[in-house]
Amino acid sequence: MEPNKIIMDACEYNESPPLAIVKVMDRFYANQLIESGSMLFSHLGVFRAWENPVLGDKFDGIAKLKRKESGSTCTIGCINPVYAWCAALPVISPERVSTLANSNKYNCIVRINNTRLMIERFTAALSKQVGSNVHPICGMVSYDKGKYVGEESLGEIISSHEYRLDIFQKDTKFTEDREYRVSFTDYRRNSNVSNVPNEIFEPKCITLTIGNCSDIMEIAALPNIS
Repeated sequence: MEPNKIIMDACEYNESPPLAIVKVMDRFYANQLIESGSMLFSHLGVFRAWENPVLGDKFDGIAKLKRKESGSTCTIGCINPVYAWCAALPVISPERVSTLANSNKYNCIVRINNTRLMIERFTAALSKQVGSNVHPICGMVSYDKGKYVGEESLGEIISSHEYRLDIFQKDTKFTEDREYRVSFTDYRRNSNVSNVPNEIFEPKCITLTIGNCSDIMEIAALPNIS
């Protein structure tokens, strides 16, 4: 078993899930999330192509490691499409919440008070609504893109796809996001990680409906930043 790899309730985690998470959203979609469990998963290529300096990341889905010995860079990606639903730990600062909200006209926060139960519902819906040849994986994002590793460690990471760095590694400039990702890899298709997905063969977004979540979610107001 890979280091830090946890399997619970048919889902892989890169560490034990937090008790709660939060998501900055538009209130219309927040109501849909709570009432029907509508979760919009975006292909990582969408984030790479998104020309939004706060929410977009042109290297999303592409892990970067540097060899200690030579300083050369090694990149790790996935030939299969990866879709993600992004949230944050509750410790995200009010200032960062305000920045995220202003970047895309979001107007509320959804508090998910039972992360594991939400993910259980997600994995059940995934198998029914998308298919069996998909792999759910959830976890915290690490902000160490381009970190230095020894040659031996690099080989182990590449051979084991350790921590799924292509999904969960981002640049230090995003550290304030305190991001938590719910994601899945679609093994039915291959993709070029450098391109935005083809709309016909590889949808940019996939919506899952996990059922009413009013028992574990609530809407809260954005912080008042003067």
